[in-house]
Amino acid sequence: MTREPAACDRAKIALCDTLGTVGDARAVEPLFAHLEDGFASDRRRAWAAFALGRLAEERELPWIALYSTRVNYLAAPPSLSSPFGGGLLELR
Repeated sequence: MTREPAACDRAKIALCDTLGTVGDARAVEPLFAHLEDGFASDRRRAWAAFALGRLAEERELPWIALYSTRVNYLAAPPSLSSPFGGGLLELR
């Protein structure tokens, strides 16, 4: 299989993110198309799956709100926020 150029893949990843953020049910079909695309990168498929999860979210606030409110950031464990970007609060 031939992969797409990186710039094209990044643009489609941004599209997946946007479709998930908008929250319109009409975005489900295009996001599933990204998941089923045999030429899509693993990263793009992951973003499409993430966006579908955001569309299916029933709560008014995102799941991260449960972990990011009333946090003592001075005493936070490394798993909550990491200088390398791998903490829970860095996830979107």
